Amino acid sequence: MNPIKVASSIALKTALKTALKTALIALVFIVNLGLARPALADRAPVDQNPDYIAITESLANLTQAQASNTLPEGMSAADLQQQLTALQYQKYIMETGTDTICRNDTTQTIAVYGDLPPQSTATFAQVLYLLPAGEATDDDWSCKGVYLPNDANVDGLT
Repeated sequence: MNPIKVASSIALKTALKTALKTALIALVFIVNLGLARPALADRAPVDQNPDYIAITESLANLTQAQASNTLPEGMSAADLQQQLTALQYQKYIMETGTDTICRNDTTQTIAVYGDLPPQSTATFAQVLYLLPAGEATDDDWSCKGVYLPNDANVDGLT
């Protein structure tokens, strides 16, 4: 066998392997771009949020019930008005709210969560904090929500 042909055959095989690996990596990258959810995309419009849709539907149903003077079963007029007020407030918060301060007006420590501060090196995007009784979160931290125990009694929540 000719040593030049053997060397060129080996070089050709190596080049084909490299080209195949490159093509495979490019294919995986293109598939990933097509399937992966964009991490830097803008937040979806509020009217596409399932919670917002449920609040809006409940609000419409209760408003219609109030207008027609047909109270939902087991609900008094005062309960209906309280529920309407709570739903209107929730809708308002979802439409306008971005950064909030959480206050703990209870006598127990509660758990609140929100985005990590910019200087944090933690792995997760959100973090859980324990908020002592009578305290509020700092204004430079965006509180996103509160975790309540299953047996908590909260006005306006049933």
